Amino acid sequence: MEISAGDFRERRNLALRARRDTVAAWFLVHPRDLAALPAGVLETMADRLGAARALDGQVAELRSTAQRWETLASTDPLTSLANRRVAEERLVHECARASRYGHPLTVLLADVDALKTVNDSHGHRAGDLVLVELGARLQRMVRAIDLVARWGGDEFLVICPETDAAAAAMVAEKLVRVGDEALTFDASELDCGVSVGWATQRGTEVDPLRLVRAADEALYRSKWEGRGRATGAGG
Repeated sequence: MEISAGDFRERRNLALRARRDTVAAWFLVHPRDLAALPAGVLETMADRLGAARALDGQVAELRSTAQRWETLASTDPLTSLANRRVAEERLVHECARASRYGHPLTVLLADVDALKTVNDSHGHRAGDLVLVELGARLQRMVRAIDLVARWGGDEFLVICPETDAAAAAMVAEKLVRVGDEALTFDASELDCGVSVGWATQRGTEVDPLRLVRAADEALYRSKWEGRGRATGAGG
C-alpha cells in the first residue's frame, strides 16, 4: 500500500498535535499557547518529558521496594508486630527520654501459657494461630503510643511510656485477660492463658537492661505462682 505525501503530512500533524497536547498538559497551559513553537522543539520537549516520566516511575518503584524491605526488617513475619530489633531500639530511646525528663517508664513481658502443649497436641499451625491472635489482642489493649513487639518464642514485650507503677498494674491485669477467651482450631478449643511480669523505673538513670531484667524476674514469679497471673516490680 502506497502512502501519499498528503497522508504522511496528515499523520505527522496528528502526532505533532498529540505531542503538543502532552507538553501543554504537563505545563498546565492551553495547546494553542504552544502553537508558535517549531515542530522540532515540541518533539524534543515531548521526548524529554517522556524520559522524565519514565525516571519518575523508576524512582517510585525504588521507593516502594525500599519501603517493603524496611517493613520486612522491622516486622515479625508471623504476628506482623514489631520485631525484637525495633523493640530494643525503641526501649533505648524511651529510657533516654524518661531519664531526661524524669518521667516513669514501664516494660511488660507477656508469656503465653501452655503453648508447648498446644504445639504437641495440635501441631505448630495451631501454636502459630495462638501467637497471632494473642499478639493482636495485646495490641488492642494498649494505647497508640505504646509498643507491642514479638520478643521471641512465646513472649511479647510491651513498652509503655509515661506509665507509673499504679497504671502499670492495671495495664498488666488487662493484658492477662486477653487469654480469657479461648481460641478455636480445627473445631478444637485451645486453652491458652497469658502471664505477665512488669517493671517500672523513674529517675535520671533509667536503664533498659535493668528494666527488662526486672520485668523478666516478675514474669518468672507469675509463672511460678500459676498461669494467668500478673506480677510487677514498681519503681
